[in-house]
Amino acid sequence: MAKVKVPTKLRVLRGNPSNRPLPEDVDPEVVQRKTKPPIKMNNSERAKWDRITTNLESVGLLTVMDVDMLARYCKKLVRYDVLSAYIEKHGTVSQRVNNFGPYDVTSEQYRQWVQIGSELLKIEREFGFSPVSRSGLMGPLKGEGKDEWEGFLFSKLDQSKKNA
Repeated sequence: MAKVKVPTKLRVLRGNPSNRPLPEDVDPEVVQRKTKPPIKMNNSERAKWDRITTNLESVGLLTVMDVDMLARYCKKLVRYDVLSAYIEKHGTVSQRVNNFGPYDVTSEQYRQWVQIGSELLKIEREFGFSPVSRSGLMGPLKGEGKDEWEGFLFSKLDQSKKNA
């Protein structure tokens, strides 16, 4: 399996554990303003979009290249929530009847819920939403010592350039 390329910004946040020189200006442009979704979204999808993009923008991890995948993620997340509510109300199996009598089958909603859950997990790993993918990140979030954090990031970047 091929090794996944880690964005430079993420390598800096993780403290550049490989201690290899960091490339200069090869990552896509980081979004600096409130980003609008590239596709039409309903109110629930838009609420999720606003919440997630705010968090990603605050740590500088949302790039122009990410917005399409993030929009798909928000749409799938709302669908996952709808299916979760359905399963909570109706359960994971439904009963059918044939010539031999009633029998249970896994509901189509449950199958979709499992499928979408798997797809969401893959996207979450890409964006660093899961605890495991986020575990190597260092430093505070927005509002927790921003000046010290910026100083830390630039010092790590300067150190890696000196080692190059």
